[in-house]
Amino acid sequence: MRRCWTIVVAPLLLLAGCAANDAEHSEHSGPGAREWVRRGQQLLEPEQASEAREAFSEALRRQPDSVQALLGRAQAALWLSEGEPAARQVAHSDLTHLLTLRPLADAYWLRGSIHFARQDFARAAADLRAAIVLAPRQPNGYAAYAQVLLRLERNELALQAVERALDYAPDNAELHVLHGAVLIKLRRFAESCAALTRALENQANHRSYELRGDAFFAQGEHQAAVVDYTEVLRRRPASLCRVTRGLCFLQLDRHQDAERDFSSWLERNPSDARVLFWRGVTRSKRYAFDLAAQDFLRALAMTPPGQPLRGKILAEQRRMARYQDEVW
Repeated sequence: MRRCWTIVVAPLLLLAGCAANDAEHSEHSGPGAREWVRRGQQLLEPEQASEAREAFSEALRRQPDSVQALLGRAQAALWLSEGEPAARQVAHSDLTHLLTLRPLADAYWLRGSIHFARQDFARAAADLRAAIVLAPRQPNGYAAYAQVLLRLERNELALQAVERALDYAPDNAELHVLHGAVLIKLRRFAESCAALTRALENQANHRSYELRGDAFFAQGEHQAAVVDYTEVLRRRPASLCRVTRGLCFLQLDRHQDAERDFSSWLERNPSDARVLFWRGVTRSKRYAFDLAAQDFLRALAMTPPGQPLRGKILAEQRRMARYQDEVW
């Protein structure tokens, strides 16, 4: 089953640790503005983002060019943007204004996350490059940049970026997951398995198991893939890994196990023509020809003319007809 490996550590793009209270960002402003900035910084947590935004807005009414207030309000607005889409535009405006006053890595990182959310990956890459120039020892910056490069299909550069991040944070499990994902994109599956095993040694999670299972699957190591997919399904029963595990069982000639996984998936996703096709193939292999024929007919009815899947279904129907003649 074809998968997309383009994003793994998305939270790294929105940096919760925005260094708005760094002494480097201090400035001359009226006492009222300073007090509101200080209050905003005390409130700058996702759970208190609305209150923090109001405090920074009060500071900006008194000092429109307050770097700390612009940076803090932008961070707060980004935390609020899921429920308030217009907040992202406010954050973008604040960050753009701030960057005309002073080039700060935090501002470039945050604006890069806005471009990423808009799928403007070229602008996101430019901002993240600028952030890395200003803060060259921050692993989060390289990790975020690697994700953008993956979206731009510049996979070799993405590998260089994530390896640079690992130079500064060699035990970071999320970075090893991202490293493994990039190596899968480059079809370097054995190295990907090693990176993902390193991630699992530091922190076991479903994403690491899923990616390592995919790397095993791509190498034809179907039994090893089954083990990892089973661990994912123990944690997330509705995962797409159920289909991929079914394909592994199909390759291992464990047809009843494959059919069980495909049927379980189809209970929740009855219009998935691809899985109907694979279940039909599985049923055909265990001589349940009538059931297989029903799956193929349903899959055909869901597949528009001209789609590659339609050709595969028709070919499998012909193959099954010949096989029935041989068996009977």
